[in-house]
Amino acid sequence: MKQALLIMPPGALIAGPAGPAGADGAAGAAGADGPAGAGGAAGAAGRSRWPRTWSSA
Repeated sequence: MKQALLIMPPGALIAGPAGPAGADGAAGAAGADGPAGAGGAAGAAGRSRWPRTWSSA
């Protein structure tokens, strides 16, 4: 859980403005069981918060 927390903050930040988080979200869904799950959730949240950036990418 500690590892997921560490990966969550940076992931959310990159997922929002970066845009390419869309791929991260897909990977997270596939490995929701592992730490990738946190990345997937962050990616989904970033896409919802920054649809313009994600659409552009």
